[in-house]
This record gives sequence, structure tokens and C-alpha cells, in this order.
Amino acid sequence: MAQDSRDVHAVISKCSICLKAKSQFHQGLYTPLPIPGDPWEDVSMDFIVSLLRTQRGNDAIIVVVDHFSKMAHFISCEKTDDASHVAIFTSRKLLSFMAYLEALCRIGTQSFLVALEVFVVTTWH
Repeated sequence: MAQDSRDVHAVISKCSICLKAKSQFHQGLYTPLPIPGDPWEDVSMDFIVSLLRTQRGNDAIIVVVDHFSKMAHFISCEKTDDASHVAIFTSRKLLSFMAYLEALCRIGTQSFLVALEVFVVTTWH
């Protein structure tokens, strides 16, 4: 086993591609990401693609995560949508959600279920 390890190290030490790829190894702790101070200050976005096509013709999902609240939003789209379409979908969905949250703060808990039903109906239909 020790001979195998020496053979591997000997091959790697002579391989220019291996030396470039493994030229530096950083030891120690990773620097943590800064903690966002407000909701929607720091978000990440990713795509889930190659799904079965829906009745509306969508075959992908945009996933937007707010790092402050850890809340995720899933927006259906087509895999072939370009950046301008993705920006429009994302802004519409998130702005409607933010308006919904603002309205919830104003109306109180008595009308919560009514507001939730209106939001669901207007967002997904």
C-alpha cells in the first residue's frame, strides 16, 4: 500500500496539469458569509430544469431563496426563457408576495384566511 501511494505521488509530481490543478491547498477555516440585516437584502437563485411539461407549457422552476428568512420561492418557467423573462417572472412573483405580506400586516389576524385565499387564487390562476 505504501508503494502505491509513492507511485501516485511520483506521477502527480511529474504531471503539469496535476500540478496546476493542485498547486495550492488552503488550510484552515472558511470565511463565513456575512449575515444579512434585512429581508431580501441577500438572495440566491437557481434553476431546476428538464422537468415534465405542465399544461401551461412550463418545464423548469426558478428557485429564489432569501438568506435572511430562509424563505424559498418557486416560480414556474420554461427552460428556454432568457434572462429578461426570468427577471420579469422573478420580480412579479416577489413583488406580489411582498405586497401580500404588507397587506397582512395591515388587516390583522381576523381576515388572514380570506387574504390567504385571495393571494393563492390571484397568484396561481
